[in-house]
Amino acid sequence: MMKFNPLPLALLALIAACDNAQPLIFDPDAEAEVDDATEVTEDETSGSDPASSAIPLTIDEILDEGTLQVDLSASRDARGDVARTEARSGSEGFADEFIINDTDDTLEIDNLAFDGLNIYTRGANVPAAQGGAKLSDLGSIAVYHADIVTPDFLTDNPVDQSDPYVAVYAESDVIIMDEIPDDATPEEIQAIMDAARPRATAVAVRTGAYTGFGFGGFGYDRAGDTVIATTGQATFSGDYAGLRVIDFTPELLVTDGDITIDIDFDDFNEGAGLKGVLSNRQAYLADGRPYPTYTGIDITNVSGGGADPISAADLATLNAQRDAIIDDINYWGVLQLPDLPLVVRGGGETIKDNGEISGEVRNRYRNPASGDFEVYENGFYYAIIAGDTTQDDGGEVAGILKFEAPDNRFEGVVSQETGVFIAER
Repeated sequence: MMKFNPLPLALLALIAACDNAQPLIFDPDAEAEVDDATEVTEDETSGSDPASSAIPLTIDEILDEGTLQVDLSASRDARGDVARTEARSGSEGFADEFIINDTDDTLEIDNLAFDGLNIYTRGANVPAAQGGAKLSDLGSIAVYHADIVTPDFLTDNPVDQSDPYVAVYAESDVIIMDEIPDDATPEEIQAIMDAARPRATAVAVRTGAYTGFGFGGFGYDRAGDTVIATTGQATFSGDYAGLRVIDFTPELLVTDGDITIDIDFDDFNEGAGLKGVLSNRQAYLADGRPYPTYTGIDITNVSGGGADPISAADLATLNAQRDAIIDDINYWGVLQLPDLPLVVRGGGETIKDNGEISGEVRNRYRNPASGDFEVYENGFYYAIIAGDTTQDDGGEVAGILKFEAPDNRFEGVVSQETGVFIAER
């Protein structure tokens, strides 16, 4: 493989207040409501791309391409809950059940072969200088790991698993629980407590065990209804954690970063304006050791600029740091993890009545040979607004980013990153 220099839920979490966890089953027959297609225009977050073109995609059409609605219980549906999982496509979208258990801090994931006995355990952070260990968290987002060996149920002989399977899980600090009537029976009280859930959750699982993107899935969930403002502007920010796999060799990297989402509820007149950016990304091995990254690639983003191409001296420094930090990676290179904007969409629907939002993420780099801007990272976001955006804590946004990019460490190789976030006021 040629190498070249860098370019210049169905969840979801079901935590009950009494520490009982319940599964939310993915329903393959669930169908989303589809609005009539409305032509909308798109633009980068900077709003200055004259070459942007019309895309005939409503929010529902984007959601239908990438996600499936989860069939909720009658009580959850009546409460206004929303839940989605990754749509089945190729090897993706196979995970169809996520159960978080806060009693023993485990995450159960169903329908992925060779990920142990479906129980993912929380990692334990250890400094790289002490040899590293499996990550336990990335900012406020929890990291879980599948077993790498499972015993034969008859002979007890070890069965190697598809290593690594890693999951990232984010949840709201707010718990939604229905009011308990004064005359409620113990059974009714238990049922209400069992239905309690974090106001918003997001989860994703991927593996680096295959010469391809491998099997996995994602989901996000909102408990309760939402109130969407009709005037003013709002900004939401929070942590992001991603799982990065590549399409030609078994590998999984974990990433973290910051996400900001801004909403103009006044304009556009046809629907609220929405922009945002994923920034400050860093890549890690699953044991927590940082992988060298270079974020100065010449990318168009919110500020509309970018740093100069990496110099030979800087590259030598980065390579030296790589050798000092990571002694068991047998290939050359650093990752490009530039800012990734959410594309501004004008016209048509931006936020569904139930609080769902979806659209594109994309950035560009300047080709040093032609001088033209070319797409670098490109994909979609799928998210839900939770809570009341007009008062109290102002609500929050939870969801998924899923996008692909050329892997600048190698020629003709594509990386895929799937990440979770919760952004608060």
